[in-house]
Amino acid sequence: MAPASQNNGQLRARRGIDEMLGLCHGVIFDGAIAETEAAGLAQWIRKHPEIAGTWPTSIVARRLGRIFVDGMVTGEERAALRELLELVVGPDPVAGSEAEWSSSFGLDDPPPPIVILGRRFYFLGNFFFGTRQSCKAEVIDRGGEVFDTVRQDLDYVVVGLLGSPPWASSREGVEMQKAVNYRAMGLGPAIVSEREWAGQLRQV
Repeated sequence: MAPASQNNGQLRARRGIDEMLGLCHGVIFDGAIAETEAAGLAQWIRKHPEIAGTWPTSIVARRLGRIFVDGMVTGEERAALRELLELVVGPDPVAGSEAEWSSSFGLDDPPPPIVILGRRFYFLGNFFFGTRQSCKAEVIDRGGEVFDTVRQDLDYVVVGLLGSPPWASSREGVEMQKAVNYRAMGLGPAIVSEREWAGQLRQV
């Protein structure tokens, strides 16, 4: 059983991420980001160092750092920030968006070649292709292996359609953070999109 202090720390981190996602929603609510809104979000993240290095807060923090490095915020930078925040929080339900969306951050760029035979996979999120079980079956049928947790000896993490804001502070958010950390240490796995993975299926 995890110590109470560890559980409390995880709970605070989850609450912090949820609050950050709520702020992101507010920033993009009207369809435009003012410089003051971007500055306010950056200031909030600086005041919460306990989650500043945690995905997806770390991605937002890095983008904000690049924006403010020269003391100026251009319209192009604000538009790029809005695009990123929309990816982080997903469609705005208030706007009535029915569009499904998938993540384009955290992925290997450019995407690596995907080999299935003899390779190890982890599936994260929900998929246009079908259920997660059906995705796993496609890999197993082609001679690959599928695991239920992120490990440093994986070859690929396949990221599908992402869910609502609580996704980032769920178990899958933890798994994504592990994958990002392993990759930063040069241990793998590659982090690829459903689009890249499904494209490889058609060639096998």
